[in-house]
Amino acid sequence: MFGRTPRSYGPRGCLLTLVLIGVLVLFFEVFYDMLDRNAPSADQLQTVANDFVRRQLIDQPITALTVVAIHSRKKRFSISTDRWAVEGEVLLRATGSGDAVRRPYVAVLHRVCDDLSDPRCWVLEQLTYGDEIIRLRDAPGSVIN
Repeated sequence: MFGRTPRSYGPRGCLLTLVLIGVLVLFFEVFYDMLDRNAPSADQLQTVANDFVRRQLIDQPITALTVVAIHSRKKRFSISTDRWAVEGEVLLRATGSGDAVRRPYVAVLHRVCDDLSDPRCWVLEQLTYGDEIIRLRDAPGSVIN
């Protein structure tokens, strides 16, 4: 009376478990895909990074900026992204030797509001140019929380 034997669900239970796992995987795929719809595109990040780098290196003879890689960083205690590290190269005008100079940079961008086209929604938190960390002009950056 007190010692009930466990009930065996057989193949139906196994099939039901597999279907439930599939539904959960599908739900999380759709959920994460919906989060990425509000994320900026690579072109938007490149445009913002190039603008910030040009403003910070205004005294350099820049001819072109290229983006090599973009790395995202999730917001702390969240699954959304609010920071990106943009790696690129600055191509400087040729000097007396005739060769153009390439110097790497890493710009850490922080999105502070939802309007991706508004320049005020972006903050340059850090800029590394070559081997130096650049002190930012006119943009103290935000505190990394």
